Amino acid sequence: MIPLFNDSHLGSSKQNQSSRFHCFSRFPKEIRLKIWTLSLHQNRFIPISVSKIADQNNANHHDQSHFYSSHNDLGKIISGGHYELSINKPILDTTSQLFHATIESRSAALDFYRIRLPLARGYIRINPEYDVLFLQDWHKAPQMLADVLHDIRAYDPKDEGLMHLALAEGEGNSLFDIPHPSNVLSGHTEMVDFGSDTSLSSFHDRAKEEIQPDNEVPFYNETLELLRDTSQERRDRGMGHETSHVPHHPITISSLVDILSTKLRSLWCVEKLLCDSRVYNNIGLRMKRPHLSETCPIMPRMKQIGRSSVNFEWLDSDPRPIQPDLKQLAFWRDPRRFYHSWRVLERILGVRHTNTFDFYVCVTTSLPPLEEWGEDVEQHVSTKLGMRQMVDRHRETELAQWEELLKFYKRNFGIDLPKHGYLRDEESYKELEKYPSTAVGMWIFPGKAFGQVNGENICDVYGRKKEHFEMSEIPGLAVFDI
Repeated sequence: MIPLFNDSHLGSSKQNQSSRFHCFSRFPKEIRLKIWTLSLHQNRFIPISVSKIADQNNANHHDQSHFYSSHNDLGKIISGGHYELSINKPILDTTSQLFHATIESRSAALDFYRIRLPLARGYIRINPEYDVLFLQDWHKAPQMLADVLHDIRAYDPKDEGLMHLALAEGEGNSLFDIPHPSNVLSGHTEMVDFGSDTSLSSFHDRAKEEIQPDNEVPFYNETLELLRDTSQERRDRGMGHETSHVPHHPITISSLVDILSTKLRSLWCVEKLLCDSRVYNNIGLRMKRPHLSETCPIMPRMKQIGRSSVNFEWLDSDPRPIQPDLKQLAFWRDPRRFYHSWRVLERILGVRHTNTFDFYVCVTTSLPPLEEWGEDVEQHVSTKLGMRQMVDRHRETELAQWEELLKFYKRNFGIDLPKHGYLRDEESYKELEKYPSTAVGMWIFPGKAFGQVNGENICDVYGRKKEHFEMSEIPGLAVFDI
């Protein structure tokens, strides 16, 4: 089996944990409760699917009387939005054992996981300080995101709500296409007041011929409508009169701005490498050298992990020999637009952070399941054996693709590529074989790590495909306990 960095790193810490301590019951209750609580201090990555309720298309969007009018069991107003939440089918029970150990430990666990968030079926308990909620299938709709964030806060007894949010990037409609050149240049500039931001106003002057028509994103008009109305409300308040047309419930805007300003602590943007593969074989005008990114983390599909959450440990700096693989990171779309578009969104909404807010770009590639598992994927992925089988098969496939690529260059270009490629020398390649280098998890880069967006590059950032980056900063590493 392929040695995993996860096993060597997480295994050593688990071995140091004692399974029994017979004198524990003699401690005062206050000490026992603190020990229970400390044992719960564990980061979790929780994939949650957000889906529209079937009758949403038939709803009267101009009748807002049923929105933000109901109260939950805590007496707080909930959105009443047309959505529902769901989690993975928990084939493997990842719930803390403290819920079942003693009455005292259960009490500590209930206090720690204080948010009891309703789902389409049942509920899930969340600790906002330690849990990262990975929202999936939420249709990239700002209105829906605002409703979800509002409701999570409404179910928090401490009125804090979600602190760590993860969103996936993918082809098609995306939250991170604000402002999107193709739409701004299509006559929508009047919808958003960008003020004196010269990098944004440069669209009209420079970019019409460079924008590809397939860059249109279906949700963008809705985003611009939301931002336009919010911007108009802010201008009207400053002029002393009210807005004549408010298509969104007023609590939606105020709640979203307050959450982004005072509650949310971090945003994690999950991005895959080009072609979702560690084997770089792009052939074209802007091609780079072929490369096998040995140390880029891999991650199973979150919908198929057979568990409701994944514990992870965050290392501030990846200790593996990753520098050669950072020399050439290729993406289908430019990750610089993540931080830039989010900052534009914050500016238009009038967000002013009162606490530290961190923005991360999380880089990974998929770890696919075995085809022969068929419909029993979750049953296999939820086991350690199944995960190891996936890692081994994935490695076999990678090496086969790499060998085929080397033969292709030899056959078609007469180039005899070394097995370790151009970016990694033979010595560092041998070092990979000595120590576990394959990691299940994600690289964590600061939002600004890929560079700034300005008037000179903004059209390329939002319009061009297949971008390459040479990174000098060592990223953090989220090590999944899976």
